[in-house]
Amino acid sequence: MVQILDQFGNPVSSKRLTQEEAGPTLGGVRSIAPLRVSSRMTPEKLLRLMAAADEGDPFEYLALAEEIEEKEPHYTSVLGTRRRAVAQMEITVEAASSDPVDEENAQMVRDLLDRDTIEDEIFDILDAIGKGFSANELIWDMSERQWSVKNVIWCDPRWFRFDRVDGTTLRLRSGAADLDLTPFKYIIHTHKSKSGLPIRGGIVRPCAWMWLFKNFSIKDWVVFSEAYGQPIRIGKYDPASSEKDREVLLRAVTNIGSDLGAIIPESMTIEFIESMQKQSTIAVYQQLIEMCDKQMSKAVLGQTTTTDSVPGNGFAGNASHNDVRGDIGRSDAKQLAATLNEQLVKPFIMLNKGPQAKYPRLRIGQTDDVDVAALSDAAVKFVGMGGKVSASELGNKLGLPAPKDDEDTLKPPQNDFTTGGFAQPGFSQPAAQPSFAQQSRAVLAAQRDQADGIGDLADELSSDWEQLNPIVDQLVQAAESSSSYEEFAQRLLEIAPKLDLDPSISKLAQAVFAARLAGNLKVDLTKK
Repeated sequence: MVQILDQFGNPVSSKRLTQEEAGPTLGGVRSIAPLRVSSRMTPEKLLRLMAAADEGDPFEYLALAEEIEEKEPHYTSVLGTRRRAVAQMEITVEAASSDPVDEENAQMVRDLLDRDTIEDEIFDILDAIGKGFSANELIWDMSERQWSVKNVIWCDPRWFRFDRVDGTTLRLRSGAADLDLTPFKYIIHTHKSKSGLPIRGGIVRPCAWMWLFKNFSIKDWVVFSEAYGQPIRIGKYDPASSEKDREVLLRAVTNIGSDLGAIIPESMTIEFIESMQKQSTIAVYQQLIEMCDKQMSKAVLGQTTTTDSVPGNGFAGNASHNDVRGDIGRSDAKQLAATLNEQLVKPFIMLNKGPQAKYPRLRIGQTDDVDVAALSDAAVKFVGMGGKVSASELGNKLGLPAPKDDEDTLKPPQNDFTTGGFAQPGFSQPAAQPSFAQQSRAVLAAQRDQADGIGDLADELSSDWEQLNPIVDQLVQAAESSSSYEEFAQRLLEIAPKLDLDPSISKLAQAVFAARLAGNLKVDLTKK
């Protein structure tokens, strides 16, 4: 039996593929209990969390990344938009070649991806966009005597840790010593938003600072609104009032903000004083919060126009910014496709078929911006000229799956060159198409069978053109000796009486008469 190795050269053990390995534990280090680290967060504390993650202990940093997604609506919105944009893209599978074995392998991958949960699974894998990496465990199944993926389980990134030496090899936390990941058991997607260590490549890293500053602003705004949301209330009492009257006034001033009503003696008054600087203070808080939101939009989507209204930007600006967002989406799709090809497609084929020289490749989205209509027209014309096109390759470009053996297929219309009619499309295998040369010969033969007497008569008249040479010579001399259009017109009037046009007029009259007679009587002029 051929030994199967993973992409790192590690031998694959089939016994461990069907059991969950990275599940949570009740008393161990892989607990599902949330860790609250965002409370009383300060710039100094945030800096320490990031430094610890860079040094190989990202536990609190990843916990904070999870909390930011839960607490920051704008970040959650734009990050979810970016992840769902890729998760909803069409997935196509290309065979390694036109060989039947490669076509069969590609169809196996298509069947594997034909699952109701594929969109949710891709969404979980793209958790790497925010945190820099994601780990999803594959639970394999062998119940039908063929390896297939039973489930793809999202794993809490806090349960993993990068090697302290290279900073890129991921290991599973387990007590005192971290464990090497079992080959073919995980889809480890490392998202490359920037060059460097994976733990420093997550989008949450720059957004964490914006979240922190925005959090400060919201807290200050809430305190300010509580203190100055209502006008300042001042109670005035008469100096001769009693202590009891003063207590009544104080209680009225205190409670009037919530009760919206109070009873005080007639000799007392309450004044409401509005702060003239309140609106300007509110604008400071609002502008800072909006600035933080825009910076997060830039970090996640590359632009702000599709998330924040910008007056005067116009349709052109929106389209330009949306193109930037499209570039990011295509990059995300290509990175994800590379991960799935290496960590899902190859293991699946190797477990079922053994090592192959080439493997199928999946593509996510229209990565080449294929114009389906133009490609279809070009393929029809090229095949009509006798060219050969790979049906599987064209189907992949058009996003059409290969038909199964027991499925009916559409039949293209067949040209009938003997009767000039067309066969109607049906639902059976198409007959062999005539080549372009065969079609041309059939058309020429049909034209020869339908002789055109008028055309032959025109050919006979054109053979007598030599009799017009003297007339043409005189016209050419008149044109060459004239210096203007008016002078040429005058010369034509002078030479017109001298031209001998009778033979040509007589020949043309005979031809017109013969053609008219042939048309009325349906006479074949080619018969002598």
